[in-house]
Amino acid sequence: MLKQYVINYKTQRQEKRRDHSNHTSFAKAKKIGLLFTELPQTDIENIQKIISDLNAEGKEISTLAFCKSKEKSSQEFPLFDTKDISAFGQIQSEELTSFIDDDFDFLICLDNKKNYLVQYVMAHTKAKCRVGFYKADHFHQFEMIIQGNDEGKAGSEDILRYLKMIRSND
Repeated sequence: MLKQYVINYKTQRQEKRRDHSNHTSFAKAKKIGLLFTELPQTDIENIQKIISDLNAEGKEISTLAFCKSKEKSSQEFPLFDTKDISAFGQIQSEELTSFIDDDFDFLICLDNKKNYLVQYVMAHTKAKCRVGFYKADHFHQFEMIIQGNDEGKAGSEDILRYLKMIRSND
């Protein structure tokens, strides 16, 4: 409980520091990150479709998934779990540090569960634009919000369509 309180506090503090003026258009974007929680096989197929669609657009994709326990996971994507972030917000995994330090043009968060550790990672990335699904109490975390279906999900076509609409001011 203490860990969640500290992580939520640090997430909110980091979100207030973010620079919201450094966006790029989708056409000029080179690097895109996908952040999500461990998913059932049907959702993994949707993620793979998103990745292949973005690759077809010439984008470099990095993925990271949160799971409750790496030992019990069957994910085929890079993972992090609760042990990779200390109670005081210290990153304890090279893979997680690398993802956070990556300069993404867009970070797409596919987390419907509002996991506080996923939110912490999202707040600390160097992404220029964070894209996620509408959540009434978490709209401040994203520069772009996509309205999903009843389950809070959107297909790869929806995500790609909205990303292509993003243009820069230059």
